[in-house]
Amino acid sequence: MSYTTLRWMGMLFPALLVGLFESVRHTFLEPFLPGMVGNFATVLLVMSVTFIFYERLFRAIDRTTRRLANEQRKTALLQERDRIAREMHDSLSQSLFFLNIKLQSAQSHVSAQRLDQVRDDVSESRSVVADLYARVRHTIYDLKNAARDNWRLDEAIDSTLREIQASSGVATRFELSIKNESARSSPSAFHLLRIAREAIYNANRHGRPSEIRVKLDIDASGACLLEVRDNGQGFDPSNRERHGHYGLSIMKERASLIGGDLQITSAPGKGSVMRLWVPSLRGESSTEVGGSAVG
Repeated sequence: MSYTTLRWMGMLFPALLVGLFESVRHTFLEPFLPGMVGNFATVLLVMSVTFIFYERLFRAIDRTTRRLANEQRKTALLQERDRIAREMHDSLSQSLFFLNIKLQSAQSHVSAQRLDQVRDDVSESRSVVADLYARVRHTIYDLKNAARDNWRLDEAIDSTLREIQASSGVATRFELSIKNESARSSPSAFHLLRIAREAIYNANRHGRPSEIRVKLDIDASGACLLEVRDNGQGFDPSNRERHGHYGLSIMKERASLIGGDLQITSAPGKGSVMRLWVPSLRGESSTEVGGSAVG
């Protein structure tokens, strides 16, 4: 039963009931229900029948609401899974292509007995494998835990920074200010986490910094500022062939999904800054989940 049908039934039923009963009373029951007695009987009848009707009506509305919510949740999940598939396809393709190039390079260096170059190729390859492993593991973790009530944006970002520091030795710093608790686990926060991780991974892999700093500020209204800053080698943002072409595209796509304004500032030799402003992190519950992508 549609909402339109339920709405019209709710508006017309009491009036039709009163009209029908009054017609029957005045035509057939006037000797038994005269004057005030009849009016009182009309009130009792209308109250009783209306209560039963609306109780069933609200049950129908609840069932319809749950059905629509489930359909929306399924649609959101399917859309997000499709997005994850695209991101993982891009990430795996890019990383495997890079590894193939490095292994070919290492092979040629081995044949020429250039052991220093072999060590460099192996070191870079191990770094890419470690980076890819972390991303895949985070994706699996997020798919399993995204809908849980204890998921928190700041905790996930902090965990990512700790792993980056432990695996690469890059110093990390996390500045945090949260004045809206519900925003920490809102649907938009999942997209924000994907953006934050992509920026962190890109900074670590492409910038080769000695320090990565992340700032997360959520005010009482739910407005959010996310900033990822590194002191690495920097890059030219206009050169889409470098510094994670896929990663930058994915970050911009996710930012647009939550109405965010994403700005990337960098220059060769001057590090890079990713700044994202989101007017409001919605606090409603959702099954939207996200996946990491390799830049």
